Amino acid sequence: SEIVNIGVDVPLDWAAKVPQRELAGSLLAALPLPKSAVWSAAIVMGFTFSKPRGTAKEFQNSMASVDPQFLEVVSATDHRAIHHMPTHIFNQSRLNLLHLPCELDLPWVQKFRNKPEALYAEFWEWADVLPSLPAEVETIGDLHLDANGLDDWNEGILPVKTVRQLGLNVRTSRDQVTWTPADVLRRVLATFPNLKRVGTNLEFTYGHDSANENILLLIQAFIAAGIEVVLGEVVLVKLPSSSKRRNASLDNLAKQLGAIDGCPFVKPRAKTMKDNNGYLQPRVPAALMLRLTPVMQNVIADSMWKSVW
Repeated sequence: SEIVNIGVDVPLDWAAKVPQRELAGSLLAALPLPKSAVWSAAIVMGFTFSKPRGTAKEFQNSMASVDPQFLEVVSATDHRAIHHMPTHIFNQSRLNLLHLPCELDLPWVQKFRNKPEALYAEFWEWADVLPSLPAEVETIGDLHLDANGLDDWNEGILPVKTVRQLGLNVRTSRDQVTWTPADVLRRVLATFPNLKRVGTNLEFTYGHDSANENILLLIQAFIAAGIEVVLGEVVLVKLPSSSKRRNASLDNLAKQLGAIDGCPFVKPRAKTMKDNNGYLQPRVPAALMLRLTPVMQNVIADSMWKSVW
């Protein structure tokens, strides 16, 4: 292959000593590549952080070692990245995706001269953010749908015609579902009338057939409306103690998903509290699936959930 994507763990103090904007070349020289390797150049496509260690100066210098010309992804999984982002990244990068696992600070996003094409934040105040969303942002997420409906959602949010891709997480837990697929679709399309793709993580609950059926009908409703659905994590929770009943439920769920025309098949799996260090959130946010390669998805997911101590 002419291009190979590699996830590399780089010590912060080592990167901090690399001359400004020369990290890619230093990495290429340090990688244990075979002598027959023909790759003559390397670029840093994106970065994130998995160890909240090191001084503020080392942290800032490590980011300064990244050439922004080819930078596509910034994942600020260490909040210090927000406070110490080098000026040249604000001024010269053209990001495919900006990932903020915290509350969205839109004035900070506005500092980027070239606004990111995709924007993910852990917490959105949708009614406050969407009216001021930069026109360059065409992918956003994640919107959360639980048993009570769309989380943090207000009726009457002005249409945002520039958004074409949306990350959506769906989970109902043990609660009685109060929404209908038609109502959710209406609200989403009223706000994003030019929506073309939805990336979604689905959480089904064992023994709650009515709620699970609503989730399946929602997927069908999106497809019927001409919206492409990209499935990410498809899980079954609240599992029975019997492995036979668990496997039968997973098989039935797989058949139901496979019967939906136009829906990509993802094999459902059982999910326990051991996943993601006890957190119930999906390993990879839905919006990231719409913009990133599997390599970049896993690198960011590891930085979010993998224990480093």
